[in-house]
Amino acid sequence: MAKAEKKARRASNTPERGAFNPRYAVLFFGIGLLVSVGFQWAFTSHAPARNEPGGAESTLLDTPSRAKGACAHPWGDLEIIPLVLERPNESLDAGTTPTPEIRWAFPNYSVASLTEFIGSCDLSATERSTLLDTNRWQPSTNGWYVFPPLELVRELSERARAKLYAVLARSAQNPQHYPFVCREDGFDELLEGCELSSERVQMVRKLCYRRNGLLYFSDGQLFELLTSSNETRCLFRTLLRVPTMLVKLKVNADSDVAQLAEYWGVGGRAGDLKPLLQSLARKPGGASINISHFLPPLPRLCLYTYPPPTNGPRRDCFWTSFTFFGERPGYKLGDTRYASSLLDTDYVRWHGEKRFGDVLILVESGVAAHACVYIADDIYYTKNGTDPNQPWVLMRMDDLKVQYASEQPQEWRVFRKKSSQAL
Repeated sequence: MAKAEKKARRASNTPERGAFNPRYAVLFFGIGLLVSVGFQWAFTSHAPARNEPGGAESTLLDTPSRAKGACAHPWGDLEIIPLVLERPNESLDAGTTPTPEIRWAFPNYSVASLTEFIGSCDLSATERSTLLDTNRWQPSTNGWYVFPPLELVRELSERARAKLYAVLARSAQNPQHYPFVCREDGFDELLEGCELSSERVQMVRKLCYRRNGLLYFSDGQLFELLTSSNETRCLFRTLLRVPTMLVKLKVNADSDVAQLAEYWGVGGRAGDLKPLLQSLARKPGGASINISHFLPPLPRLCLYTYPPPTNGPRRDCFWTSFTFFGERPGYKLGDTRYASSLLDTDYVRWHGEKRFGDVLILVESGVAAHACVYIADDIYYTKNGTDPNQPWVLMRMDDLKVQYASEQPQEWRVFRKKSSQAL
């Protein structure tokens, strides 16, 4: 699983002890907080569209409830089957680079400030004494490296781990900068079917820590040092699963076919969908159909797949959202001027109920951090980041929140294509 380690070297030209192995940045960046290239434009310049009567601004927090009964909502009666998408075998690098010893980087820390910080953590007297032993410290260009023993890292209390790792997460030199994150109530579901022994699963639990209602895991390197390569591969494969769902529309004689065609046929496709829906409604007892059949051609082909290996332009969440209906496919990754122009010319800021095909943009501290497309109910079409190991999937709001968890102010804004406003 290791990639070739780029050894950092000191001025003496000798290998730097415990240099950070980029495998953990790749691993946890692929697992956790995958924020795409942000767009640096002022969202406040986009005037709100005409509200629907009595409508309040849409957010991801006011999604409608699950449909009960035929056509209780305009999207109809949905059957949702949760699942996790496995990562392709070829994406799990089977390299043999030795795992380096654990090294914590504390940039911009002096001896006094690092001593004070370690002293403030919820450590036992032995742990504190061990970490304050300057024989385990090494000066860096602008701070210090600390080399903790494996047993100390494994036995840290959750409170101490959370405080230490919150500081380590500030530096990209540390794997804590790229944590795996999941909902507290989703841990057991995630590990369902994992071939790890109960003892190893319990070890992973012990290494987790909580922050803001989410569960974090940053000790893949420690796990690799303490277990076998097969166990490590099994854990990484499990953590790299992507939560998604299969969604089917149930249609029967009582269904409002015209309403369903209008909802799913946004963009001038209602006439094409209506014959299929009528055929399903005529079946004795009705029938179900995967909603992927209602997606425009491009997302229909991408859904549940991974981008092919390529040296060409990478596809991110903004490309995924702006090309949902197939128009204006010229978006280039990181081209902020084009993205801003596209939003201005093709979209309006929308207030009111969301509808199939609406684009939602997550704004964090004035920067666009993510974009996805609203499908129906609590379902969004998304690709989380530029990483080619991230597939196109359908996700729920709670899972999207986990992917883009942040302590910075966040706001979801809804945009609608001008060509579909009147439909």
